[in-house]
Amino acid sequence: MNEDHGATGTEADATEPGPGPWDVPQPPSAVPALAGGRFTILQTEDDVPWLPHPNTCQLVLADTPPPAALVPAAFAFAFSGDRLLLARLIRRGLEVPGGHVESGESPEQAVVREAREEAGAHLTAVRALAYQRHQIRCGRPDGYPFPYPENYMSFYTARVLALEEVVPGEETAGAVLLGPDAARAVPWVRAHLALYEAALRRATAGTT
Repeated sequence: MNEDHGATGTEADATEPGPGPWDVPQPPSAVPALAGGRFTILQTEDDVPWLPHPNTCQLVLADTPPPAALVPAAFAFAFSGDRLLLARLIRRGLEVPGGHVESGESPEQAVVREAREEAGAHLTAVRALAYQRHQIRCGRPDGYPFPYPENYMSFYTARVLALEEVVPGEETAGAVLLGPDAARAVPWVRAHLALYEAALRRATAGTT
């Protein structure tokens, strides 16, 4: 994944998803066949600068995660009530916790670990929310470290079960829980607003 925890392009310009279950049946020609899942495509963008060219990226709300073997990074929109958990990252500021999936762990296990390491948070009720699909439409570049020709960045919702104090270090300075108005003012959240609003709806509906 790119180092700034970023999804493609300007997600705020994407069509806002409806308030109910994902509303579009999944056609195999548009996205991979994720068994039993439904999805809403938020955005499609060609040739994002941080992937080998040519490429295509899709940002998709989906209640079924992509194949774990194709997911090198995962992130969590974790809530306590309607308050969003954000890690205070030394180099990038406030962002949702997440990062690379380590060898031998699932994407769900990765977000639980990253939330504990970056924010001192213990998570429960981890559920698939969305994914960003990366399709590399050229020969495999030398040294390309991720699954090829396709890989995913996965996003989950979760509930904060407990929050411990984090000792500031090289990567993180702790965490905050922000209500909706304050969360929407955070640059990272503004850049991923469609995902945040979908996650908030799930959290406040009591289905996280």
